[in-house]
Amino acid sequence: MNDRTRQAVPAPPDATRPRRIWLTVLLCSLIFLGGGVVGAGITVMRVGRQARDAIQHPDLLPERVAHRLKSRLDLTDDQTRRVEQIVRRRYARILKARNDLMQDIGPEIDAIEREIQPILGPDQTVRFKERFDTFREDWLPGTIGQP
Repeated sequence: MNDRTRQAVPAPPDATRPRRIWLTVLLCSLIFLGGGVVGAGITVMRVGRQARDAIQHPDLLPERVAHRLKSRLDLTDDQTRRVEQIVRRRYARILKARNDLMQDIGPEIDAIEREIQPILGPDQTVRFKERFDTFREDWLPGTIGQP
């Protein structure tokens, strides 16, 4: 063996060097938790969007219910059509009750807005009005500007 061969051979690992298992476990845990946080955030956004769509477009509910039951119960096209007819017929009464409720809620929502605005500064009032109107448009359609 010559000097060049000895230099090319890597040195054996240092047996006294402590292993960093805790670092590996910590990094894996952080990656796992990060994935959970991202997944939860996406789920909350999706569910919120679906709930808001259902509130803003109640006329689409019978079709959605029929489609969901078709996929979960393996309904035939005829069964799906009949289910949608039943839900549509019954849902008209539900919508009427919902509209009646919105008529009752509107003045209360307006009262909340009127009572909060005087305690806010001018810039806060503008921001509050924008956010409150967005809330009402998204979650309580039909309650804006109720007398």
